[in-house]
Amino acid sequence: MEGNNRLIIAGAVLAALAGGVWYVNRERPDERQERLTDPWTAVQRDQVTRFVIDPSGDTPAIELEKRDNKWFMNQPGRGPADDSQVTSMLSSLADMHVASVAAQESSSHAALEVDAAHAVHLQVFRGSTKLFDGYVGKDLDGGTAVRFEGSSRVYRVTGLERFRLQNAAREWRNRQITNVERSHVRWVQWQDPTGTYRFDRSGETWTAAATNPAVERLDTARVNQLVTNLIALNATDFAADNATTGLSDTAPSFTIDVDNGPQIVLRVGQNSGDDGIFVKRADSDIVFIAARSNAGAIDFNVESVQTPLPPEGGAGDATVAAAEPTPPAGMPMGMPGMPGMPMGMPGGPGGAGGQPQISPEIMRQIQQQIAAQAAARGGAGGGN
Repeated sequence: MEGNNRLIIAGAVLAALAGGVWYVNRERPDERQERLTDPWTAVQRDQVTRFVIDPSGDTPAIELEKRDNKWFMNQPGRGPADDSQVTSMLSSLADMHVASVAAQESSSHAALEVDAAHAVHLQVFRGSTKLFDGYVGKDLDGGTAVRFEGSSRVYRVTGLERFRLQNAAREWRNRQITNVERSHVRWVQWQDPTGTYRFDRSGETWTAAATNPAVERLDTARVNQLVTNLIALNATDFAADNATTGLSDTAPSFTIDVDNGPQIVLRVGQNSGDDGIFVKRADSDIVFIAARSNAGAIDFNVESVQTPLPPEGGAGDATVAAAEPTPPAGMPMGMPGMPGMPMGMPGGPGGAGGQPQISPEIMRQIQQQIAAQAAARGGAGGGN
């Protein structure tokens, strides 16, 4: 009896200890719920009207705002935003969810790069309501470290990726200078102090206007290539506010006349560094920087639409050299003709100027015959 009592007491003690361990280590319902619930108002893509991205360091903050259902950059530059970049950003915000708690104390902020010195500070608004205000830090296992304003706790968040917030300001702006379908172009015109050159589109080719200065060796295929480059022209960057651009009303210009809207007029200024050139549309205050490779297309040069001159030696020499085929292997240079070939036939002594002249077709036949004979000799040799 006494032994049974001891067993009962021992069992009760073990149960009490187990209960104590569970009680100490249990997850309180409010904490579990806090980790499973996103500590911000759900961000719906179509409700966002403004967001501000403030990188760490001296890089200026980027602010984008939706006006009349279109996105614009307010700072550091001003102008239409790149819709694809904004859409990608808003999709990330809509997919953002807390996966776990990464740290509790402020001592971990620097290591996780969620402190003010290292984080990207992101603020998202719906009108005057702030939907999200957080410091986005380093990549974690399958997520990103995020700390919210006024809290020391750091979350591991999925959906939001830091690299999307680190694009340069120009990447958030619409860098499209022109976007015209060729089928809508009626005519194009280059104008500079040396003259005005207009070309009318006629189907797949171009016709020079009668008022143009004369252009020797005009190559309309080259005109077409220049136009192709200019009707879908993108900028590499934007001019700084204090840049000396060389743009004026008398600067060289390029005009596109279309059948579905107003004319597009581009003006070209001076070079921007080693790789760029300043370009501006007449209907906008934005000054773009285009690649220098497009400078020759915008700033017209007559040579750019001319067929190149033949190489030194004259076109006659080049034509003769191209017309004279290389003799097949085994045939001596200047061979008067094949045995049995009638006089006066190509390749015989009756050729032009008394020199052997072999047409390309006959030359191919000769080469095939020689190759067949060589193959036959090789096969015969292999049988001995």
